[in-house]
Amino acid sequence: MRLPHPWTRALNARDTRKVQPRTIDVSALWPKIRVLDRGLVEIPGAWVNPFTISGDGRLVFVTVHTDDWAGVAAISTDWGGNTRIFQFANPDQDQVTGWSFDGRWLVWSELHDPADRGDWSIRAWDAESGQVQTVAEAPRKDGRTIPGPFVFPTVDHGIVAWAQASPEGGQEIHLYSLADRRDRILAAGDVGSSPVTFWWPYIIWQERDQSDPEGRAGRVMMADATTGEPVEPPPALAAIRQLWFMAASESVLAWTDGGILWVWRPGEAAARAVFRAPDGDYIQFLSIAGDLTTWGGVTGPWVADLRSGSVAKLPQLYGGRHARGTALLVVEPTSQVRSRRPLLRIRVADVGQLEPLPTCASSTPGTD
Repeated sequence: MRLPHPWTRALNARDTRKVQPRTIDVSALWPKIRVLDRGLVEIPGAWVNPFTISGDGRLVFVTVHTDDWAGVAAISTDWGGNTRIFQFANPDQDQVTGWSFDGRWLVWSELHDPADRGDWSIRAWDAESGQVQTVAEAPRKDGRTIPGPFVFPTVDHGIVAWAQASPEGGQEIHLYSLADRRDRILAAGDVGSSPVTFWWPYIIWQERDQSDPEGRAGRVMMADATTGEPVEPPPALAAIRQLWFMAASESVLAWTDGGILWVWRPGEAAARAVFRAPDGDYIQFLSIAGDLTTWGGVTGPWVADLRSGSVAKLPQLYGGRHARGTALLVVEPTSQVRSRRPLLRIRVADVGQLEPLPTCASSTPGTD
């Protein structure tokens, strides 16, 4: 896919008429990712499903299921060994649904009943001590779980943030200090359904527009992550009206309303709409590594290269990707037949060694 080149024109944040991608041949891209991998990461006799990666690509965090053990583990991409982090109490039910790693702390949300999004726990593993602590448990009212969206925790500088359903109605934004084991509520009530995002030293979330029953419309809010004091968002973020997912690095922020990908580099006057999902597809679970912004779609992962202004759909059907720091992790199913626990190949690339995606002339009227 080809984006209207994002650096030639500052698009108004509400103007999406020019976002008309076209298809390019990406067959040359995939071998480059494979050549730069650090090897096939496997645990013999186990089903391994990766859910995030360290920023330097040296650790891949996975869920593992064997005949006698199931839980969360870390795999070293340097030597292939694995460390068991936490064992699931109920291997047939427990699953990881949200995750984050800040270089020391791995944080994940654990869903205990696939039929009940309100039955969850948040746990944290300290890579220095090897200890696991439970950060939060799902609230209950009259002994019952509280309906709400999935819980997606994020962690930065030892502070965990997440949005959850409130026993009083609506949602709450929590900030939890892993060092002090102290929890506080940052915001409550009209909190949107999109996950919270750290853009250190700030935390970003959405205040919901009450007229939107899905909770995706509203305004972006910011606060100091350490003090909780409100901060005025930059104009590019203040212009956001529909927010589904957001990702941030030191140099790029990316977000989506589900159908359009926006990117903004701090210091630029406005965000740029750089990609529209094809009909029947959508954009979700954004992550950033270097100049690559990645996301998941209906049938597989996508990647946008901000150097060349191009987008490619990675060719593996029902595959996955995770990006952080300078590392891109690509998950390949060994079969195109869908199954509950498919055999997966896990590959890691240093994005600094990947050449820019190829460019092509845009067919979009009114763009350079």
